[in-house]
Amino acid sequence: MRLLLVAIAVGPGLAARAQAAELDLAASLRGSVTESPALAADAERQLANKARVWAMRDAFMPTIGIVHEQVLDSRIDYSPGVARTTPDSTTRNEPHLTAFQATLPIFDGFRRWNDLQAAMKKLDAGRHQSVEARQQVLLEAIDAYLAVIRDRGIVAARARQIAAVSSVAAHTETVFSTQDATLSDVATARSRVEAARAAHDRAKAALQASEIEFARVVGSKPVAGMAVPPAPDIFLPRDVEALRREFVDASPRLAAARADVEASKYAARSAMAELAPRVDLQFTRALQSHVTEAYDKTSDTTLKLVARIPLYTPGTLPGIAQARAASRQASWDAIDSERRSLAKIEALWVERKGALSAMTRARKRLATMREAVSARLAEQQAGYGTIMGRLDAEAETAEAAIALTTLSYEADIAGWRIAAALARISEDLPTMKVSRR
Repeated sequence: MRLLLVAIAVGPGLAARAQAAELDLAASLRGSVTESPALAADAERQLANKARVWAMRDAFMPTIGIVHEQVLDSRIDYSPGVARTTPDSTTRNEPHLTAFQATLPIFDGFRRWNDLQAAMKKLDAGRHQSVEARQQVLLEAIDAYLAVIRDRGIVAARARQIAAVSSVAAHTETVFSTQDATLSDVATARSRVEAARAAHDRAKAALQASEIEFARVVGSKPVAGMAVPPAPDIFLPRDVEALRREFVDASPRLAAARADVEASKYAARSAMAELAPRVDLQFTRALQSHVTEAYDKTSDTTLKLVARIPLYTPGTLPGIAQARAASRQASWDAIDSERRSLAKIEALWVERKGALSAMTRARKRLATMREAVSARLAEQQAGYGTIMGRLDAEAETAEAAIALTTLSYEADIAGWRIAAALARISEDLPTMKVSRR
Protein backbone atom coordinates (compact mmCIF):
# COMPACT_ATOMS: atom_id res chain seq x y z
CA MET A 1 0.00 0.00 0.00
CA ARG A 2 2.97 2.31 0.41
CA LEU A 3 4.81 4.21 -2.23
CA LEU A 4 6.47 2.84 -5.33
CA LEU A 5 10.09 1.68 -5.10
CA VAL A 6 13.02 2.71 -7.26
CA ALA A 7 13.24 0.85 -10.56
CA ILE A 8 16.73 -0.54 -10.00
CA ALA A 9 15.63 -2.21 -6.80
CA VAL A 10 12.49 -3.88 -8.12
CA GLY A 11 12.83 -4.28 -11.86
CA PRO A 12 11.65 -2.60 -15.07
CA GLY A 13 7.95 -3.51 -14.76
CA LEU A 14 7.39 -1.57 -11.57
CA ALA A 15 9.58 1.25 -12.87
CA ALA A 16 7.22 1.67 -15.81
CA ARG A 17 4.28 1.80 -13.43
CA ALA A 18 6.11 4.35 -11.27
CA GLN A 19 6.71 6.57 -14.30
CA ALA A 20 3.07 6.21 -15.33
CA ALA A 21 1.96 7.19 -11.83
CA GLU A 22 4.09 10.32 -11.93
CA LEU A 23 2.76 11.23 -15.35
CA ASP A 24 -0.80 10.67 -14.17
CA LEU A 25 -0.35 13.06 -11.27
CA ALA A 26 1.51 15.58 -13.44
CA ALA A 27 -1.34 15.52 -15.96
CA SER A 28 -3.81 16.08 -13.13
CA LEU A 29 -1.81 19.07 -11.90
CA ARG A 30 -1.61 20.58 -15.38
CA GLY A 31 -5.34 20.11 -15.75
CA SER A 32 -6.01 21.84 -12.43
CA VAL A 33 -3.91 24.84 -13.49
CA THR A 34 -5.67 25.04 -16.85
CA GLU A 35 -9.19 24.68 -15.46
CA SER A 36 -8.80 26.83 -12.34
CA PRO A 37 -11.07 29.91 -12.28
CA ALA A 38 -9.18 31.05 -9.17
CA LEU A 39 -5.97 31.43 -11.20
CA ALA A 40 -7.87 33.19 -13.98
CA ALA A 41 -9.31 35.64 -11.45
CA ASP A 42 -5.84 36.12 -9.94
CA ALA A 43 -4.41 36.89 -13.38
CA GLU A 44 -7.06 39.59 -13.90
CA ARG A 45 -6.30 41.03 -10.48
CA GLN A 46 -2.65 41.24 -11.38
CA LEU A 47 -3.51 42.95 -14.67
CA ALA A 48 -5.43 45.53 -12.64
CA ASN A 49 -2.33 46.08 -10.48
CA LYS A 50 -0.20 46.60 -13.59
CA ALA A 51 -2.75 49.05 -14.96
CA ARG A 52 -2.61 50.97 -11.68
CA VAL A 53 1.17 51.28 -11.96
CA TRP A 54 0.71 52.49 -15.53
CA ALA A 55 -1.81 55.10 -14.32
CA MET A 56 0.55 56.30 -11.57
CA ARG A 57 3.34 56.75 -14.12
CA ASP A 58 0.97 58.61 -16.41
CA ALA A 59 0.30 61.08 -13.60
CA PHE A 60 3.72 62.63 -14.27
CA MET A 61 2.66 63.53 -17.82
CA PRO A 62 0.91 66.80 -18.72
CA THR A 63 -2.85 67.03 -18.98
CA ILE A 64 -3.70 68.11 -22.54
CA GLY A 65 -7.07 69.14 -23.85
CA ILE A 66 -9.08 71.45 -26.09
CA VAL A 67 -11.49 73.86 -24.47
CA HIS A 68 -14.43 75.38 -26.36
CA GLU A 69 -16.72 78.00 -24.88
CA GLN A 70 -19.76 79.41 -26.60
CA VAL A 71 -21.84 82.08 -24.91
CA LEU A 72 -25.53 81.50 -25.46
CA ASP A 73 -26.72 84.77 -23.90
CA SER A 74 -25.01 87.81 -22.37
CA ARG A 75 -26.64 90.90 -20.86
CA ILE A 76 -25.54 93.76 -18.58
CA ASP A 77 -28.03 95.08 -16.05
CA TYR A 78 -27.30 98.45 -14.37
CA SER A 79 -27.95 98.88 -10.69
CA PRO A 80 -30.59 101.43 -9.57
CA GLY A 81 -29.37 104.92 -8.91
CA VAL A 82 -26.86 105.02 -11.77
CA ALA A 83 -27.44 108.08 -13.94
CA ARG A 84 -27.77 107.06 -17.56
CA THR A 85 -28.81 109.66 -20.15
CA THR A 86 -28.12 107.59 -23.26
CA PRO A 87 -28.54 103.92 -23.94
CA ASP A 88 -25.56 101.56 -23.92
CA SER A 89 -23.72 102.10 -27.18
CA THR A 90 -21.77 98.78 -27.04
CA THR A 91 -23.47 96.04 -28.92
CA ARG A 92 -23.56 92.80 -26.90
CA ASN A 93 -22.19 89.86 -28.86
CA GLU A 94 -21.84 86.19 -27.93
CA PRO A 95 -18.09 85.51 -28.24
CA HIS A 96 -16.77 82.00 -28.94
CA LEU A 97 -13.59 80.69 -27.32
CA THR A 98 -11.52 77.75 -28.52
CA ALA A 99 -8.30 76.99 -26.68
CA PHE A 100 -5.56 74.37 -26.57
CA GLN A 101 -4.43 73.88 -22.99
CA ALA A 102 -1.63 71.78 -21.47
CA THR A 103 -0.98 71.58 -17.71
CA LEU A 104 2.20 70.00 -16.41
CA PRO A 105 2.35 69.32 -12.64
CA ILE A 106 5.62 70.57 -11.22
CA PHE A 107 5.27 69.94 -7.49
CA ASP A 108 2.56 68.27 -5.44
CA GLY A 109 4.28 67.35 -2.19
CA PHE A 110 5.55 64.08 -3.75
CA ARG A 111 2.02 62.72 -3.84
CA ARG A 112 2.43 61.22 -7.33
CA TRP A 113 5.79 59.69 -6.41
CA ASN A 114 4.38 58.04 -3.31
CA ASP A 115 1.31 56.85 -5.23
CA LEU A 116 3.62 55.25 -7.81
CA GLN A 117 5.71 53.53 -5.15
CA ALA A 118 2.56 52.26 -3.40
CA ALA A 119 1.26 50.88 -6.70
CA MET A 120 4.58 49.14 -7.42
CA LYS A 121 4.58 47.57 -3.96
CA LYS A 122 1.02 46.39 -4.55
CA LEU A 123 2.21 44.87 -7.81
CA ASP A 124 4.99 43.04 -5.95
CA ALA A 125 2.46 41.81 -3.39
CA GLY A 126 0.28 40.64 -6.25
CA ARG A 127 3.14 38.60 -7.71
CA HIS A 128 3.62 36.81 -4.41
CA GLN A 129 -0.12 36.28 -4.11
CA SER A 130 -0.13 34.75 -7.59
CA VAL A 131 2.57 32.30 -6.51
CA GLU A 132 0.56 31.38 -3.42
CA ALA A 133 -2.65 30.99 -5.44
CA ARG A 134 -0.90 28.67 -7.88
CA GLN A 135 0.54 26.63 -5.03
CA GLN A 136 -2.90 26.30 -3.46
CA VAL A 137 -4.43 25.14 -6.74
CA LEU A 138 -1.70 22.52 -7.17
CA LEU A 139 -2.09 21.46 -3.54
CA GLU A 140 -5.84 21.12 -4.02
CA ALA A 141 -5.24 18.89 -7.05
CA ILE A 142 -2.77 16.71 -5.12
CA ASP A 143 -5.22 16.47 -2.23
CA ALA A 144 -8.01 15.39 -4.57
CA TYR A 145 -5.69 12.86 -6.24
CA LEU A 146 -4.57 11.35 -2.93
CA ALA A 147 -8.15 11.33 -1.59
CA VAL A 148 -9.29 9.22 -4.56
CA ILE A 149 -6.44 6.77 -3.98
CA ARG A 150 -7.20 6.65 -0.25
CA ASP A 151 -10.90 6.02 -0.74
CA ARG A 152 -10.24 3.37 -3.38
CA GLY A 153 -7.98 1.60 -0.91
CA ILE A 154 -10.67 1.77 1.75
CA VAL A 155 -13.29 0.40 -0.66
CA ALA A 156 -10.95 -2.47 -1.54
CA ALA A 157 -10.34 -3.23 2.16
CA ARG A 158 -14.07 -3.23 2.82
CA ALA A 159 -14.64 -5.56 -0.13
CA ARG A 160 -12.03 -7.95 1.24
CA GLN A 161 -13.74 -7.76 4.61
CA ILE A 162 -17.08 -8.68 3.04
CA ALA A 163 -15.51 -11.66 1.30
CA ALA A 164 -13.82 -12.81 4.51
CA VAL A 165 -16.85 -12.54 6.82
CA SER A 166 -19.12 -14.00 4.14
CA SER A 167 -16.83 -17.03 4.01
CA VAL A 168 -16.99 -17.31 7.79
CA ALA A 169 -20.78 -16.96 7.73
CA ALA A 170 -21.12 -19.66 5.09
CA HIS A 171 -18.85 -21.97 7.06
CA THR A 172 -20.87 -21.24 10.21
CA GLU A 173 -24.13 -22.23 8.55
CA THR A 174 -22.49 -25.43 7.27
CA VAL A 175 -21.23 -26.49 10.68
CA PHE A 176 -24.54 -25.43 12.26
CA SER A 177 -26.22 -28.21 10.33
CA THR A 178 -23.88 -30.66 12.07
CA GLN A 179 -24.50 -28.96 15.43
CA ASP A 180 -20.91 -27.70 15.64
CA ALA A 181 -22.15 -24.10 15.84
CA THR A 182 -24.98 -22.44 17.67
CA LEU A 183 -27.84 -20.35 16.33
CA SER A 184 -26.21 -17.36 18.04
CA ASP A 185 -23.03 -17.95 16.00
CA VAL A 186 -25.03 -18.02 12.78
CA ALA A 187 -26.90 -14.83 13.65
CA THR A 188 -23.71 -13.06 14.69
CA ALA A 189 -21.94 -14.05 11.46
CA ARG A 190 -24.86 -12.77 9.38
CA SER A 191 -24.84 -9.53 11.37
CA ARG A 192 -21.13 -9.07 10.68
CA VAL A 193 -21.76 -9.58 6.95
CA GLU A 194 -24.43 -6.88 6.95
CA ALA A 195 -22.17 -4.55 8.95
CA ALA A 196 -19.35 -5.10 6.44
CA ARG A 197 -21.70 -4.39 3.55
CA ALA A 198 -22.93 -1.20 5.20
CA ALA A 199 -19.34 -0.05 5.74
CA HIS A 200 -18.60 -0.90 2.11
CA ASP A 201 -21.57 1.19 0.94
CA ARG A 202 -20.37 4.15 2.99
CA ALA A 203 -16.85 3.76 1.61
CA LYS A 204 -18.20 3.73 -1.96
CA ALA A 205 -20.20 6.90 -1.26
CA ALA A 206 -17.07 8.60 0.10
CA LEU A 207 -15.17 7.48 -3.01
CA GLN A 208 -17.84 8.96 -5.28
CA ALA A 209 -17.64 12.25 -3.39
CA SER A 210 -13.84 12.26 -3.79
CA GLU A 211 -14.16 11.57 -7.50
CA ILE A 212 -16.64 14.44 -7.88
CA GLU A 213 -14.20 16.76 -6.10
CA PHE A 214 -11.37 15.48 -8.30
CA ALA A 215 -13.40 16.25 -11.44
CA ARG A 216 -14.11 19.75 -10.16
CA VAL A 217 -10.47 20.50 -9.42
CA VAL A 218 -8.79 18.80 -12.38
CA GLY A 219 -11.51 19.12 -15.00
CA SER A 220 -11.71 15.41 -15.82
CA LYS A 221 -12.77 12.23 -14.09
CA PRO A 222 -10.10 10.09 -12.36
CA VAL A 223 -8.83 7.19 -14.42
CA ALA A 224 -8.72 3.60 -13.28
CA GLY A 225 -5.49 2.25 -11.82
CA MET A 226 -4.18 5.50 -10.36
CA ALA A 227 -1.02 4.60 -8.47
CA VAL A 228 0.31 6.24 -5.33
CA PRO A 229 2.58 9.17 -6.30
CA PRO A 230 5.95 9.82 -4.68
CA ALA A 231 5.98 11.53 -1.31
CA PRO A 232 7.22 15.14 -1.00
CA ASP A 233 10.23 14.26 1.16
CA ILE A 234 12.74 15.88 -1.20
CA PHE A 235 10.95 19.22 -0.85
CA LEU A 236 11.01 19.32 2.94
CA PRO A 237 13.72 20.73 5.26
CA ARG A 238 15.82 18.54 7.54
CA ASP A 239 14.30 19.65 10.83
CA VAL A 240 11.82 22.08 12.31
CA GLU A 241 14.43 24.82 12.85
CA ALA A 242 15.39 24.75 9.18
CA LEU A 243 11.69 24.75 8.37
CA ARG A 244 11.17 27.97 10.34
CA ARG A 245 14.08 29.73 8.64
CA GLU A 246 13.12 28.63 5.14
CA PHE A 247 9.46 29.44 5.67
CA VAL A 248 10.15 33.03 6.72
CA ASP A 249 12.36 33.51 3.64
CA ALA A 250 10.36 31.55 1.05
CA SER A 251 6.71 31.94 2.01
CA PRO A 252 4.84 33.93 -0.67
CA ARG A 253 2.14 34.78 1.85
CA LEU A 254 4.60 36.49 4.19
CA ALA A 255 6.34 38.20 1.28
CA ALA A 256 2.99 39.58 0.08
CA ALA A 257 2.20 40.81 3.60
CA ARG A 258 5.54 42.61 3.80
CA ALA A 259 4.94 44.26 0.42
CA ASP A 260 1.47 45.37 1.57
CA VAL A 261 3.06 47.01 4.61
CA GLU A 262 5.42 48.99 2.39
CA ALA A 263 2.53 49.98 0.11
CA SER A 264 0.51 51.24 3.07
CA LYS A 265 3.46 53.37 4.24
CA TYR A 266 3.70 55.05 0.84
CA ALA A 267 -0.08 55.56 0.85
CA ALA A 268 0.18 57.35 4.20
CA ARG A 269 2.91 59.63 2.82
CA SER A 270 0.74 60.35 -0.20
CA ALA A 271 -2.10 61.44 2.08
CA MET A 272 0.26 63.83 3.88
CA ALA A 273 0.97 65.51 0.52
CA GLU A 274 -2.53 67.02 0.60
CA LEU A 275 -1.13 69.61 3.02
CA ALA A 276 1.66 70.65 0.66
CA PRO A 277 1.38 73.43 -1.94
CA ARG A 278 0.79 72.46 -5.56
CA VAL A 279 2.57 74.11 -8.49
CA ASP A 280 1.57 73.58 -12.14
CA LEU A 281 2.99 74.88 -15.38
CA GLN A 282 0.15 75.82 -17.71
CA PHE A 283 0.31 76.63 -21.41
CA THR A 284 -2.73 78.04 -23.20
CA ARG A 285 -3.26 78.96 -26.84
CA ALA A 286 -6.72 80.55 -27.13
CA LEU A 287 -8.68 81.89 -30.12
CA GLN A 288 -11.75 84.06 -29.41
CA SER A 289 -14.20 85.13 -32.11
CA HIS A 290 -17.32 87.35 -32.29
CA VAL A 291 -15.95 89.58 -29.56
CA THR A 292 -17.41 92.98 -30.57
CA GLU A 293 -18.47 94.81 -33.69
CA ALA A 294 -15.15 96.63 -33.66
CA TYR A 295 -12.96 93.53 -33.81
CA ASP A 296 -13.96 90.00 -34.59
CA LYS A 297 -11.11 87.75 -33.39
CA THR A 298 -8.42 87.72 -30.74
CA SER A 299 -5.69 85.17 -30.03
CA ASP A 300 -3.93 84.67 -26.75
CA THR A 301 -0.78 82.60 -26.05
CA THR A 302 -0.06 82.26 -22.35
CA LEU A 303 2.57 80.35 -20.33
CA LYS A 304 2.14 80.66 -16.59
CA LEU A 305 2.86 79.07 -13.24
CA VAL A 306 -0.18 78.27 -11.13
CA ALA A 307 0.44 77.77 -7.42
CA ARG A 308 -2.15 76.67 -4.89
CA ILE A 309 -1.44 76.76 -1.15
CA PRO A 310 -4.08 74.77 0.75
CA LEU A 311 -5.37 76.42 3.90
CA TYR A 312 -8.30 74.17 4.69
CA THR A 313 -9.91 71.37 2.70
CA PRO A 314 -12.73 69.39 4.30
CA GLY A 315 -11.77 65.76 4.90
CA THR A 316 -8.01 66.19 4.52
CA LEU A 317 -7.02 65.68 8.14
CA PRO A 318 -9.36 62.69 8.66
CA GLY A 319 -8.01 61.18 5.44
CA ILE A 320 -4.44 61.49 6.72
CA ALA A 321 -5.40 59.91 10.04
CA GLN A 322 -7.16 57.08 8.22
CA ALA A 323 -4.16 56.39 5.96
CA ARG A 324 -1.72 56.34 8.88
CA ALA A 325 -3.98 54.04 10.89
CA ALA A 326 -4.27 51.72 7.87
CA SER A 327 -0.47 51.63 7.65
CA ARG A 328 -0.13 50.65 11.29
CA GLN A 329 -2.89 48.06 10.87
CA ALA A 330 -1.04 46.50 7.93
CA SER A 331 2.11 46.22 10.04
CA TRP A 332 0.29 44.48 12.88
CA ASP A 333 -1.55 42.22 10.42
CA ALA A 334 1.78 41.17 8.90
CA ILE A 335 3.19 40.31 12.33
CA ASP A 336 0.06 38.34 13.23
CA SER A 337 0.10 36.52 9.88
CA GLU A 338 3.73 35.50 10.34
CA ARG A 339 3.11 34.15 13.84
CA ARG A 340 -0.02 32.28 12.80
CA SER A 341 1.63 30.84 9.71
CA LEU A 342 4.71 29.72 11.65
CA ALA A 343 2.55 28.01 14.25
CA LYS A 344 0.47 26.34 11.56
CA ILE A 345 3.42 25.00 9.58
CA GLU A 346 5.13 23.73 12.74
CA ALA A 347 1.88 21.95 13.63
CA LEU A 348 1.85 20.38 10.15
CA TRP A 349 5.42 19.21 10.71
CA VAL A 350 4.46 17.61 14.03
CA GLU A 351 1.34 16.03 12.52
CA ARG A 352 3.36 14.54 9.69
CA LYS A 353 5.96 13.11 12.04
CA GLY A 354 3.20 11.66 14.16
CA ALA A 355 1.50 10.11 11.12
CA LEU A 356 4.78 8.58 9.92
CA SER A 357 5.42 7.10 13.35
CA ALA A 358 1.86 5.77 13.50
CA MET A 359 2.31 4.25 10.03
CA THR A 360 5.18 2.12 11.31
CA ARG A 361 2.99 0.76 14.08
CA ALA A 362 0.05 0.36 11.69
CA ARG A 363 2.17 -1.84 9.40
CA LYS A 364 3.14 -4.02 12.34
CA ARG A 365 -0.48 -4.16 13.46
CA LEU A 366 -1.66 -5.22 9.99
CA ALA A 367 1.02 -7.90 9.71
CA THR A 368 0.14 -9.17 13.19
CA MET A 369 -3.57 -9.29 12.42
CA ARG A 370 -2.95 -11.21 9.22
CA GLU A 371 -1.04 -13.75 11.25
CA ALA A 372 -3.90 -13.76 13.76
CA VAL A 373 -6.43 -14.50 10.99
CA SER A 374 -4.34 -17.44 9.81
CA ALA A 375 -3.99 -18.66 13.40
CA ARG A 376 -7.74 -18.34 14.04
CA LEU A 377 -8.47 -20.34 10.90
CA ALA A 378 -6.02 -23.06 11.94
CA GLU A 379 -7.53 -23.17 15.44
CA GLN A 380 -11.02 -23.48 14.01
CA GLN A 381 -9.98 -26.27 11.71
CA ALA A 382 -8.33 -28.02 14.69
CA GLY A 383 -11.62 -27.87 16.53
CA TYR A 384 -10.91 -25.51 19.39
CA GLY A 385 -11.27 -22.11 17.71
CA THR A 386 -14.45 -20.00 18.00
CA ILE A 387 -16.55 -18.33 15.33
CA MET A 388 -16.48 -15.05 17.23
CA GLY A 389 -12.71 -15.11 17.44
CA ARG A 390 -12.38 -15.48 13.70
CA LEU A 391 -14.99 -12.76 12.99
CA ASP A 392 -13.22 -10.37 15.36
CA ALA A 393 -9.87 -11.09 13.71
CA GLU A 394 -11.28 -10.40 10.21
CA ALA A 395 -12.85 -7.13 11.37
CA GLU A 396 -9.65 -6.06 13.10
CA THR A 397 -7.63 -6.84 9.98
CA ALA A 398 -9.90 -4.67 7.83
CA GLU A 399 -9.66 -1.80 10.31
CA ALA A 400 -5.87 -2.12 10.42
CA ALA A 401 -5.66 -1.93 6.62
CA ILE A 402 -7.95 1.12 6.54
CA ALA A 403 -5.96 2.80 9.32
CA LEU A 404 -2.73 2.31 7.38
CA THR A 405 -4.30 3.75 4.22
CA THR A 406 -5.65 6.77 6.12
CA LEU A 407 -2.34 7.43 7.89
CA SER A 408 -0.52 7.23 4.57
CA TYR A 409 -2.83 9.92 3.16
CA GLU A 410 -2.44 12.11 6.26
CA ALA A 411 1.35 11.91 6.20
CA ASP A 412 1.56 12.67 2.49
CA ILE A 413 -0.92 15.55 2.45
CA ALA A 414 0.74 17.16 5.47
CA GLY A 415 4.05 17.02 3.63
CA TRP A 416 2.52 18.49 0.49
CA ARG A 417 0.98 21.30 2.52
CA ILE A 418 4.38 22.17 3.92
CA ALA A 419 5.83 22.09 0.40
CA ALA A 420 3.05 24.41 -0.81
CA ALA A 421 3.72 26.84 2.05
CA LEU A 422 7.36 26.91 0.92
CA ALA A 423 6.24 27.44 -2.74
CA ARG A 424 8.00 24.27 -3.92
CA ILE A 425 5.24 22.41 -5.76
CA SER A 426 5.47 22.25 -9.53
CA GLU A 427 3.41 20.47 -12.13
CA ASP A 428 6.65 19.00 -13.54
CA LEU A 429 6.42 15.98 -11.26
CA PRO A 430 8.26 13.54 -13.58
CA THR A 431 11.49 15.21 -12.43
CA MET A 432 10.83 14.19 -8.81
CA LYS A 433 12.45 11.20 -7.19
CA VAL A 434 10.43 8.37 -5.73
CA SER A 435 10.47 8.07 -1.96
CA ARG A 436 11.79 4.95 -0.17
CA ARG A 437 9.81 5.24 3.03
